[in-house]
Amino acid sequence: MQHLSPTRLRAPLKRVGPRGSGEFIEILWDKALEMATGWLGPVRATDPKKLAFFTGCDQSQALTGWWAQQFGTPKFADHGGFCSVNMAAGGTRF
Repeated sequence: MQHLSPTRLRAPLKRVGPRGSGEFIEILWDKALEMATGWLGPVRATDPKKLAFFTGCDQSQALTGWWAQQFGTPKFADHGGFCSVNMAAGGTRF
């Protein structure tokens, strides 16, 4: 993790332009969490196994698995899984 990087995110961002346009605005954490629970809440309530969670940072491996298990999905892959993401998506880890 690059805590001192000048390019690191310091606040949640919301896309305001078309995908790929690079247009974002900073939003408050409360708003970001409200948006995330709005998207994820219905999935967790109906079938949490519909969610697949991927991360690409070695330092996040333990957190990725813990978060996915707490959500209720066995479908998660960490950095190592990206090296063989085709197998993960094809059902090896699912």
